[in-house]
Amino acid sequence: KPTLEKAGDVADSSELFVRSAKLLELAGYRPNGNGPPPPPSPNGSKRRIQPFVMGLMRTLLVDSPGLLSEEEKRDLQNNVYCKSRLGLRIGNFSLIRRIELGAEFNGHRRYWADHYGDFYVCNNWGKTNHRANAQALLRFVEDLIRRSPAREDALRPHAQAFRDYLEGNRP
Repeated sequence: KPTLEKAGDVADSSELFVRSAKLLELAGYRPNGNGPPPPPSPNGSKRRIQPFVMGLMRTLLVDSPGLLSEEEKRDLQNNVYCKSRLGLRIGNFSLIRRIELGAEFNGHRRYWADHYGDFYVCNNWGKTNHRANAQALLRFVEDLIRRSPAREDALRPHAQAFRDYLEGNRP
């Protein structure tokens, strides 16, 4: 709100203002000054998938990095694998990217600024693909558990979170 209030006093580029407005929007304020965004519709269709992705990636890459083999980490860095094998709809980007490669791709930030261990995580989660991506990530988590039951304790809450998300976001 202070940024919005000072917008008339500060001679700055519109790009910086738009970025400020986006940050306010993420915090629950609407840039037009009309207060917080409306509550989600009863069927939950306004719920975003990003927090679920962040939670899963934090478990896999930070809290319990041994859950993924090096081969699985390589696969998740491959955009073709992510699109064709996992079925993710995140553009032509990989799910994770080594931090030494940076968070930008062709001059645009395509990965979240905060890194997860040695990796950045893709931020290209278009709203129209949230349901399909949740289904793909649920299959991915269930497959990880199936291939190594020792992973179940750490991954079961994520599988359930994606199931709950899908249940609340029925078409």
